[in-house]
Amino acid sequence: MLLRRLLCGAGAPVFAAARSRPPLSRAARARAARFLYAGPRRSAAAVVAVARAWHGAPSAGVPRTGTVMHGGRKATPLGRQSTRAGKEATVASVVADIEAADLLFSIDGAGLDIKVIDDLRRELPEAAKARIVKNTLMDRAGAAAGWDAALGDAVRPLLKKSNMWIFAPQDDMKGTVKAYESWKKTHGLEKAIKGGVFDGEALDAAGVKRVKDLPTLPELMARLGRGINAAGALGLARGIKNAKGNPRQIAVAVSKIEGDKLAQ
Repeated sequence: MLLRRLLCGAGAPVFAAARSRPPLSRAARARAARFLYAGPRRSAAAVVAVARAWHGAPSAGVPRTGTVMHGGRKATPLGRQSTRAGKEATVASVVADIEAADLLFSIDGAGLDIKVIDDLRRELPEAAKARIVKNTLMDRAGAAAGWDAALGDAVRPLLKKSNMWIFAPQDDMKGTVKAYESWKKTHGLEKAIKGGVFDGEALDAAGVKRVKDLPTLPELMARLGRGINAAGALGLARGIKNAKGNPRQIAVAVSKIEGDKLAQ
């Protein structure tokens, strides 16, 4: 009944303009009926679309849904990473993240739901970042950020399959690694650290974990201050040694300065 009323141009407000037109012939209505009911059952939307076409009424296009990120359709806003301009914009963004980070490391990004990734981002320190980056774009970004050939070659073995990169500034390195470990435990994930970069050097997973134990700048300054107050030049030398400095040269220089002062 719905099909007959639509094809005859009567019954629905959207087809009021079609009432003044001659009704379809019996043969035309039969062809439309065979199209609609031969094979799979047609939806009401299909019935309306066919009726519009028969009556010459304008038909609204089917809205696009399910826009794909990271290399999706070129015509959609979030799918423009597949275009040259989109890739260049992504590389520039990753370069900025590399330059702002003192430590960056990667984990396997395969199979991670967007909600799970968002949970990690919420746990990270405010200045840290986590993002999935295509391997070719990460390689380009590293070169653009000033990685030399040796560092690029050392990082390239990490650029296989899917990677999520985590970027941490100096003061947040420890907090970032701890947040990642907490997130992994909370979600029961087998997402071990694959490797990373710190201070222009490539690190394996063990190296990334060792970096998190380095003192932050405020901690380092506090150590040096305690050392100076405790034992003068010797305390300073010990403080620098604890901070992975070169204690021999510093101790010699400080001793020389103290000797000059005594001579005066």
